[in-house]
Amino acid sequence: MSRRKWLLAVLAVLMVVVILSALGTLVPPVSDAPPRAVFQAKAIVEACEAYRDNPTNPERGKYPSTLIELVNPPFGGPPFLRNGEADLFDPWGKQFEYAVKTDTEGNTEVSVWTERIVDGKLKLLGAKRTTTGKIELFGLPDE
Repeated sequence: MSRRKWLLAVLAVLMVVVILSALGTLVPPVSDAPPRAVFQAKAIVEACEAYRDNPTNPERGKYPSTLIELVNPPFGGPPFLRNGEADLFDPWGKQFEYAVKTDTEGNTEVSVWTERIVDGKLKLLGAKRTTTGKIELFGLPDE
């Protein structure tokens, strides 16, 4: 291959790279952070249930008073979260919120969520174990 043909081939490849790069900047990136936050919240709800049902828990049947107890259980043993304390933070670096509510009939609902501002509006992303025992996810992008 002559030097001239080789230079033309390299130039053509560079032009294709430049055009594809320019087109790539026109398409906004799709973030997987909101669904990741929701599924992280679900994993924390499930960890709360494992904590509640753990046979070494002297207060078996009770949920942790704070989420940090999932990392350092007061009754000892390994953490209930795979990545330890890192799992308590959403994809944006904010700590998840946590609430346990018991109704007058003794039914308990556990919620774990994070908050985001989307288009100027507050949006909650998370999961909750309802009083019927079902885990509901909320804040997914299609909602």
